[in-house]
Amino acid sequence: MTRPSRWQRQCVTNFSFMEQLHRRHHNSKAFSCYVIGQEVLPCLECIQILLDRDCKIYGFISLDNELRQWSVKQNIPFLGINYDRSSDRYLIEFLSQHSFDYLFSIENYYLLNEDVLKLPRKGAVNYHNSLLPRYAGCEVEHWAIANREKTHGITWHFMSKQVDAGDIIKQVFFEVSPIETAFSLNEKSDRAAVKSFSQLIDELATNRVSRVKQNLEERTYYAFSKRPPVGCVFSWNLCADEIDTFIRSLTYSCNRNYVGTPKIAIDNKFLIVPKIRILNFKSGVPAGTIVKIELKSIQIATQTNDVILTEILTIEGNKLPLTKAVSQFSCHRPDRSCFTRLAHCGGIAPKTRKNQSISICLQADRTPADELASYVKAELSVFGQIEIRQSKFKMCQLFFFKNLKCRSIIEFNFDCCSGRVYTKL
Repeated sequence: MTRPSRWQRQCVTNFSFMEQLHRRHHNSKAFSCYVIGQEVLPCLECIQILLDRDCKIYGFISLDNELRQWSVKQNIPFLGINYDRSSDRYLIEFLSQHSFDYLFSIENYYLLNEDVLKLPRKGAVNYHNSLLPRYAGCEVEHWAIANREKTHGITWHFMSKQVDAGDIIKQVFFEVSPIETAFSLNEKSDRAAVKSFSQLIDELATNRVSRVKQNLEERTYYAFSKRPPVGCVFSWNLCADEIDTFIRSLTYSCNRNYVGTPKIAIDNKFLIVPKIRILNFKSGVPAGTIVKIELKSIQIATQTNDVILTEILTIEGNKLPLTKAVSQFSCHRPDRSCFTRLAHCGGIAPKTRKNQSISICLQADRTPADELASYVKAELSVFGQIEIRQSKFKMCQLFFFKNLKCRSIIEFNFDCCSGRVYTKL
């Protein structure tokens, strides 16, 4: 008997593969669903995948009303909601218009109650940007980098009463780069979510999903209110790698930053340090010493290698020229007369007192500062006089310095979409 040629074997293989694809497509069923979430990546890209697979999307729910126009163009009914629980009634009414198979929660910050989770026939599926059961909760990219994780990933899971605790149906693992930032890790997670979503909906459509219960004894949870200590102020009295890791963990670039910005304290001033560069040598002088001042850089000693600062920002997010910073803080020569004053600032305990004057940096890109001012003054009247300052960052921070004997640092977030104020003292 003549053996088939290599070309013939390849044809048979290709035919078999195409037949499997045909059977898979023929046997799969397009299901019905609602989607709740925000952000183009990954939410809108996942919705597009559902549309391409002929899944029926009865509606799109989002905290971001700016997505309404996109939803209308796609002929998808849209419901805008707020963070407060008054939206529950409208959400249930919206979801109850049709009987449906799945509710997809993709980049969603609205806590769904049990009544909502009972509505889909086959279940509510959530995208979480970590490898559950570890790193459940919020802003997990920051905590993963801060904890120096080598591996990260994403999880698709069924939703339950307990947040991020439902059965796992798909996970994707990837490495954390040594130069990873909160922004890059978040983007890497979202892209992994989109890439894995196609396979997930095929498995859901053909009832081929495998449910794995979480081992909640291994669970770690990071609440939204959890913040780095001391208002994200760091000390030069650390290893250079520790400082670099801390800064990268708070680098969100154009994304909304709910955690905080990396700061140094000099006397009664805060400055934001967006990045540093670690040198491959140690000068040997005490941590916090300014070793060298040049036109476009400042060299500072740490517990290990020296580091280079090439950029400093004011607390409002404006770039502060290094020459101006040197002059303003009397750093005219290499000594310990300036930055050494912040070497042990990591030990400052945040405190508040009733009569403190508070300076607030507000997100003013969407809401006029006077509207924010009236709201914030009502919320924080216990602190006394409030001075309003606009910020370039997509977050808000609140700082106060009464005098050198009484320093106070308060991290302050104001979400303009919801009007909610978050404080961490």
